[in-house]
This record gives sequence, structure tokens and C-alpha cells, in this order.
Amino acid sequence: MERGSEMYSEIKTATLSGIHGEIVTVETDLLPGLPGLILVGLADQSVKESRERVKSAMLNSGYGFPGKKIVVNLSPADRKKDGSHFDLPVAVGILCACGRLDQRITGQYAMVGELSLNGQIRGITGALPLVLALRGCGIKKVIVPEENRSELEIIHDMELYEAGHLNQVVSHLQGISRLNCINGENMYNERQTDLHMNGSKGGNRDFSQVVGQETAKRCVILACGGMHGLLMCGAPGVGKTMIASRIPTVLPTLSYSEMLEVTQIYSAAGLMHLRGNDLHIPPFRSPHYETSAAAMIGGGMEPAPGEVTLAHNGVLFLDELPLFKPHVLDSLRTPMEDGVIRVSRRGGKYEYPSRFMLVGAANPCRCGYYGDPHRECTCTRSQLESYRHRMSGPLLDRMDLQIHLSAPALSERMDETTGKQTEGLTSAQMREQIEAIRKIQRLRYEKESISYNSQLTPGLIDKYCVMDNEARTQFSRYIDRFRISIRAQHRILKTARTVADGEDCEMILWPHLAEALQYRSGWRAGERV
Repeated sequence: MERGSEMYSEIKTATLSGIHGEIVTVETDLLPGLPGLILVGLADQSVKESRERVKSAMLNSGYGFPGKKIVVNLSPADRKKDGSHFDLPVAVGILCACGRLDQRITGQYAMVGELSLNGQIRGITGALPLVLALRGCGIKKVIVPEENRSELEIIHDMELYEAGHLNQVVSHLQGISRLNCINGENMYNERQTDLHMNGSKGGNRDFSQVVGQETAKRCVILACGGMHGLLMCGAPGVGKTMIASRIPTVLPTLSYSEMLEVTQIYSAAGLMHLRGNDLHIPPFRSPHYETSAAAMIGGGMEPAPGEVTLAHNGVLFLDELPLFKPHVLDSLRTPMEDGVIRVSRRGGKYEYPSRFMLVGAANPCRCGYYGDPHRECTCTRSQLESYRHRMSGPLLDRMDLQIHLSAPALSERMDETTGKQTEGLTSAQMREQIEAIRKIQRLRYEKESISYNSQLTPGLIDKYCVMDNEARTQFSRYIDRFRISIRAQHRILKTARTVADGEDCEMILWPHLAEALQYRSGWRAGERV
């Protein structure tokens, strides 16, 4: 739109709000007055600094810089904007306002990217959520930094053009040369094929290396099959950490929607280097026991996703569970139930997804040998009680599978006839069973708003956890004898539902329920009577 010698332009982009993007329109106007670039629209310091980057990039790319008053408005003006990715749309907006580019052409594109002083386009944090926000508004063409290709090539229903320099963008918009379009659909299919052939990420780790502990492997199958919480208790060296570290080798690859969710989180958090090219692999997080509550659940002065969000659609492993601060452990209770973290700050309200499988490993006491038949426990009664009280009852209630591990006997480790090490379940065999359990759940809950048995609500438990007469009678006796909470009852039924799915049984039978019940006493095993 022309007003004498002055021009106006609009370029679409987006800004981050938590892990989600919001649409922003970069409006550029050239006005009479002292030369300079004025940025308005509630821009933070990183956006305001783009004035110098944009000016140097344009000059060093050979376009010059208008000797006029340039006003750039980031609309809507009442939303805070931060990040360096506004550089590219601001530069293109100025070129368009100067008449170097046609608004009718540039208006068809949205763009994000940080400019270096020589005009190169650098990668940005949060590229995927920004592009997804633009897609949600019906925008199909977006110019993005080529450094962000790996996270954006999973999008296969948009035209994403990768650029490495401002000159390339201008030449593309002028029709002189064409930017490379990321072929996301082909790359997505190639990655699916590669992962199907090569299996889940695990390096040289495999469950076949875990000698004995077949009960623990069984619990891993059930936990991964229904996304149930798993607590392993036992003396040092029995294999708790070894088992947990091999869980990624048996997890099925993420679905397309799950992969988008996880990649969006890591992109917004600036942690895409941790994902690499393994975007289909469920995340596995193992924070140190000195981790703070803010680092665990997210938030802080500048809200950022915590460990529970980084473990979304994957596993959160807490080794030496009782050594975590009690208030940090208790902070896990709400995200485990709701599957979401809500953070309110002066700048706005943020929601972070937190649907994860919690895996914990704990020693029975501080010295580690309470109840061990071969080693004497040196802990006093007060030390034992203090150690155990670090984990609250409500948190333990949320751990569906609790098992006590002991060192495998020689007969479990060695074949008496051959004298060779006994071979147990491999990761491939376990993953096959887990995938079968998940397939049953996927078909059962295709019309519900859940995906796994662990997500069953009280109403859905009544609908899908139907027991036979014997199971119902025995369960009623168990409840009367131990006076367990309603939450614990529901947790047991969810686990029994997964056990039944492992046998492809529609109804929960007494053997299924009995197995679920025996997995509720791992932390208490060996307690003094």
C-alpha cells in the first residue's frame, strides 16, 4: 500500500509462549523524520537488539539501509515478544517497505530466523512450535533457518523453505532463484523405516545382559505396556539401575502426534541437541537427586519446562529415590494424576504436558542391606524410619508396580548342565510383548480421550475393568482386610487390566488380579513385623 514515497508492509511470524507459539504480524512503515529504526509492540531486550543486527546484515548483504524513520510494530501489541527470530521478518519487512520486494509475494510467506552481522541466517530456539502455530492459522509457506532442518522435517503438510543467508531469501522472493523445500513426508517415512529395522535406541545395551531378574523384566513389560509407575527396591548391586537403563530398548517408537509433542517441547526448551536424529525414540530422563522442585516440575522466574515435561511420552527415572527432597517427590503427585503442569506468572499462564512413566530405584535403607540374608543392616530404628518416611504414602500409592529385587541365585545365573550363563528375555522379545499390549489398548480406547490403561478415570474403570465373580470376591476380601484407599484400588485394577491385556483377555480374572496385587508390596518387603 503506497502513500506518496512511503511504503507499508506486513510479514507474518510467531512468538513463543511457554512451549507453544502465537502469531505475530510484523508491520513496517517508513515515515518522515530523523533516520532510525523504532521497534514497538512490547518487545523485550533480545528483540530490541535486532535493530543493530538487521542494519548490519542489510548493509553487508548489499541492500543499504533506508535513511528514513522506520517504525516496526509487533502486533498484537499487548503480548510480550522475545527471541532473536524476529530479525529475518523485520529485515524483509523493511526491504518490502522500500520497494525492493513485492508485498503481494512476501505476504504469502511467514518467516523466522536470526541474522548475523554479515547476513547469514542462524538457527533459533523453538522453531517447531513457531511453525506449528503458523500452520494452525492456515499459513502453508514458511521460510526457516537451514540449521533447524532436523526438527522441522517431521512436518509433512507445509512448504518449509530453508535459507542460510538473507540474499537467498531475497532472491527467492524476487523469483531469481528458489530456496530448497524441506521434504518432510519422505524424511518422516525414511526415519520410520530405519527405526523399524534397527529397533529402539539402546546402543549395546540389551535386557539379555540382565542375568536372572525375570520378575523384574515382567514388571517392565507391564509398566511399559500400560505406562504404569514402577518402583524397584533392593540392596546395592542387584541390578536396579541396570534394568532401568535398558527400558529405552523396549519402548515402542512414538506415534507421529507423540513425536510432534516431544519435539515441540525440546525445541522450545532449546534442547534439540539432546534428541539428535532420534526423534521417534521416547525420551528418557534421569535427574540427579539434588534436583530442585522448580527444575523437576518446571517454572522459575522465566518459565521453562522441567524434567517431568522433558520426560513427556517417555520415562522419568529417579535413581536413589529416597535421597530426593521430600517436597520434590511430593511435587510429582499432581503431574502424575493430571498429566499437565500449570504455571502462573506475571507474564501469563503456561501449560506444560507431563504424561510420563515414573520409574524409581531405592535401597531398603540408608546402608542398603536391611532384610538382606547375607549382610547385616547397620541402620538404627530411627535412621530406618527417617529414610523410609522420605517417600510419602500418597506417592507410593501412585506407583502401580512395586517389587523387591534380590541377587539371583547361582541356578538362575548358570545352566547346570552346560555351565554357561542362563539366557533370559531379550529386549526384542520384551518389546514385542509390549507392542501387543499397546495395540489392544489403542483399539479399545480409540473413541476415548486416553491411550493407556494407567490413564483410566473412575468412570472408565467401571466400564473397562470388568472382573469375573471370583476376582470380585477376592478383591472385596483384600479391601476389607487391608483397608486400602480408593486410589490404590483403582491403581490395582488398572494394573490388572494390563495383565489381562497381556493374555488378550477381555475380562479380568482372579489370576490377573492376584498378579497385580503382589506388585504392591515391593517397598514394604522385609519390614519388621
